[in-house]
Amino acid sequence: AMARVEVVIGTYEELWGALAPDPGPVLTHGPLTSSQLSATEELVSDLAFRAGGPSTVVLKRGAEPTWLFHSDGTRQEISGYPAEIVNTVGAGDSFASGLIYSRMTGQDWAESVSFANACGAITVSRPGCSTAFPTLDEVNEFRSGSP
Repeated sequence: AMARVEVVIGTYEELWGALAPDPGPVLTHGPLTSSQLSATEELVSDLAFRAGGPSTVVLKRGAEPTWLFHSDGTRQEISGYPAEIVNTVGAGDSFASGLIYSRMTGQDWAESVSFANACGAITVSRPGCSTAFPTLDEVNEFRSGSP
């Protein structure tokens, strides 16, 4: 099934749920342990570097840098932006939208993930969900450091 997938995007929990042999207990009983976080990283790396797998796996890590695993064996780490968290609802959708937009406008992976991280940071700093999604001008202003 992954042979037709170009990009996989997820958090530790999402990717654990999709890739772990028995994700159930963690998904119903709380956060991942440090050993499960490490195991998730190995599962993601295995998926990205597997022949016929997706060309890129994006591991969103909250306030920590986002990791990209590419099928050519390379890995990138893209820093995020500081944000005062008001509400996390919609942050993943905002990230994915920003990533897709940026890739479709010809940006490389590092620039696209940086743009997506900015979209997510803006979204979590606002109340609501779809009303919290930033406009293109807001993202560009945020990234330039302008008020």
